[in-house]
Amino acid sequence: METEIVLVEGHILRGKDALPSDYLIKIKHSSLGQLTSDKYCSDIFVVGGFKWILCIYPTGCKSKNVEDHISISLKLADTSSLPLGFELKVIFNFFLYNQDQNKYYSYQDMRVRHYNELKLELGIPKFIDIKTFVDQENGYVISDKCVFGA
Repeated sequence: METEIVLVEGHILRGKDALPSDYLIKIKHSSLGQLTSDKYCSDIFVVGGFKWILCIYPTGCKSKNVEDHISISLKLADTSSLPLGFELKVIFNFFLYNQDQNKYYSYQDMRVRHYNELKLELGIPKFIDIKTFVDQENGYVISDKCVFGA
């Protein structure tokens, strides 16, 4: 497996040939642009025995005052089986598929994230700038389709 490292907005993205995730979502790019809300959320999926939702903010996470970037986050979908005062420590990895190069570019910072009753959604406010994402030369959006993963 070949790994390539790319620097985008000061963040290291590692390109791999193999799928580096437990969940991926294929989206019509026009669906992102035609959202009536400010975010696009996946169906619930299970990883590590917990239920998750992958959320993509196509024009940035407004609560973090982010514009001109796509924000991405992982939301804990079901806490009913967790005890009161729970803390869940997670290291997650997000990726964006480059369809031209057939590589998965992942954002890895390897920080432990702490989920609890007050923090059910955590992520990367500036995952990729919109201009870079939509530029056909970069290969992230091909035939109106893009692929994200966690």
